[in-house]
Amino acid sequence: MYIKKQLILSLLMAMTVSALCDTLFPSTPKIFVERTLAAKPLPKFTRKRIEYARRQREENMKRPLCNIVDGKKLTPKSGNPHDYISTGPYWWPNPDTPNGLPFIRKDGQVNPSYHDGDNVRMTLMTKTVQQLAVLWYFDKDEEAAARAVAQLKGFFLDEATRMNPHFNYGQAIPGICDGRCYGLIEAYTGLGDVLDAIVMLKDAPTMTAETYAALVAWFRQFHTWLNTSSIGKKEFEAPNNHGLACYVQAVKYAIFIGDMEAAKAYMPRVEKLICKSVDPDGSLPRELVRTKSFSYSTFATGMMTQLVLLGKMLDYDLLDSKRESADAIRRAVLFLCGFIDHPEAWKHQQIGGPINPNALSNILARMSAATGDPIYLDNLKKLTKPSFDVMNDLFVAPEF
Repeated sequence: MYIKKQLILSLLMAMTVSALCDTLFPSTPKIFVERTLAAKPLPKFTRKRIEYARRQREENMKRPLCNIVDGKKLTPKSGNPHDYISTGPYWWPNPDTPNGLPFIRKDGQVNPSYHDGDNVRMTLMTKTVQQLAVLWYFDKDEEAAARAVAQLKGFFLDEATRMNPHFNYGQAIPGICDGRCYGLIEAYTGLGDVLDAIVMLKDAPTMTAETYAALVAWFRQFHTWLNTSSIGKKEFEAPNNHGLACYVQAVKYAIFIGDMEAAKAYMPRVEKLICKSVDPDGSLPRELVRTKSFSYSTFATGMMTQLVLLGKMLDYDLLDSKRESADAIRRAVLFLCGFIDHPEAWKHQQIGGPINPNALSNILARMSAATGDPIYLDNLKKLTKPSFDVMNDLFVAPEF
């Protein structure tokens, strides 16, 4: 039975903090985890995410387990229902051809058929597991843990429903291609973000050593595919937010499977990409040309700040003053901060505008945690509605 008594929870927290701190999270340096868990009480925004997971408990427990086989709406070129398939979000039927092929691109305008892909269920799987894992980690809710492990097994391990460890058919475009490198952006949120939850569940009663090892093996296969496939290799070379997101997930996968050498080997390439991405004024030119220029600028800058935290786990400080990347990252973050007080000054296209400076919340929280420089916390305090809605930043949100 789910028991919600704060006295018991506090006692559990006191008993388990030292053990929890020994856990290696693929997203967060150990020192940040220790700092957060040692806080009394926990930081406000960390508590909010725990409370949200509690509110979502009943829904997450009752929802049918999801996978990419049952109820599949799209068929990949392989014909194998275990292969992930999605379509490009900004591609629409061609009005000038009888069959609508080949599809044409409308940047920033999402075709409703995009939601027929496996991306929807993969994202739902990740969010469900994250929230249930939080309930185990902080509340020792065994029922929630059992449900989370069952969801992981159904999506990654069970023969009848498991996803094959590749992304060959991500963001296919009817009439043009069966899959493309840009589809890997969906793996960033769907696969890269579930890793911390798996680690949270490592000591749960239903997470056997065999199950955990099988999950590690799945991600080891995916990491190998990422580095050897033409799709993966091309995405690593993408000069915009796609390349940055590819490195974020690659480093996370390497850390999760225990290949710290591979994880650290990515960092010099990351540094070069960051330096190429940022103009002298701090803007990201490849994102400014998009129809949602502010959204893509914040997304790409967010990838940079995640890579800062990942680098710290690998003794590769992207913010070291001796590195060119340090100045580039700071310029990118402060460029966006310049529009907090005056969002109307953003002159680039942002369909569905106006711009939302609150999107800088996680970026500023990571920079504040990584540097201790008050300029980031000062800018964070300027936001009208700061929101730390990224579950993998559970241990990074500052107190103010």
